[in-house]
Amino acid sequence: MLWGFLERKPYASATTRYLREKEIIPELRAAGLNTPELISHDDSALTLDMVTLEFSDLVEVFMDPRIHKDDKLDLFGHALYQLNGIHNLGHTHGDPYMKNFFRLDRVYPDRGPVYTCDFEYRRKSPNPQLTDLLILTADATELLNGTHPEEAPATLSLVQQVYSTHLHFPFALRDQLFFRARFGMGKQFFDYFR
Repeated sequence: MLWGFLERKPYASATTRYLREKEIIPELRAAGLNTPELISHDDSALTLDMVTLEFSDLVEVFMDPRIHKDDKLDLFGHALYQLNGIHNLGHTHGDPYMKNFFRLDRVYPDRGPVYTCDFEYRRKSPNPQLTDLLILTADATELLNGTHPEEAPATLSLVQQVYSTHLHFPFALRDQLFFRARFGMGKQFFDYFR
């Protein structure tokens, strides 16, 4: 309950979450963004059937010590491009944790290596798109740097490349508590987004 308040994730009924995903997935795919393809839906059972893909979520990939840090950063860059594409369409992701971005085990030539899913939530935030970006960046930074998540220059550099504009977020106390307690974010992170 406390985490939901701190991360600005409002309660959403199963119907609301279902309708949001049913609406957004086809639109994102039509725009060329990498999301699983919706095959069918059942409004009475609130279920979506999607094409099955073999993948590893980016948490699994980032925790694998055999994968070089530069390759992980490249995947984070692809995740940022997916998120930016969602934002350019006027949408928010709503749950942009690294567990909801994944690398396909088999890459298709017409698509990039990173897909995303789980668009169930709309966050209560002064800027929900920027909240998406903050969460994805903090999660990736923590996963890449382990016990030193305050060392954020590599992830922040990628954010600058993809978004290329100055991003300002008015961190309320609850936002500061959330990003410090949940991800261990420090001065570099807060200064970059202030």
